[in-house]
Amino acid sequence: MCDMDRMIEIVTPNFKLELCPKVYEGASLYNVILHVNAVSNSFSVTTEIDTGTLQFDEFKKQLIRIYNSLSGTAELLGNDHQKIVFEATKTGHIKIAGSLGRFLREEDYKLSFEVEVDQTDLSRAIHNLQNER
Repeated sequence: MCDMDRMIEIVTPNFKLELCPKVYEGASLYNVILHVNAVSNSFSVTTEIDTGTLQFDEFKKQLIRIYNSLSGTAELLGNDHQKIVFEATKTGHIKIAGSLGRFLREEDYKLSFEVEVDQTDLSRAIHNLQNER
């Protein structure tokens, strides 16, 4: 199961994003599996993103920077054409966009979303990231 102390959760009235990492020891480019749950209005997807410790740590640093400065971008790319991007807007909000799902040869199952949230909607997630053990 994932490490709940490292979970990133963002909840608004019309949007919810949970990123729950499971880190595997050893030499691998993809030693982090993120269990992802995204709900946008009445649409949802539950999937996994394979990434690495270095990429995930950089994403977390970028996310904290965006929260503190309200500028910049944080991008998390998986090896299955999945992505989540946080971007500070000129209006002082944070845009969250992504494409999540299962990408198979024959068929794609995905949820593409773009929402704009207030900085305060990220406060609990950022607090957890800054206090990781």
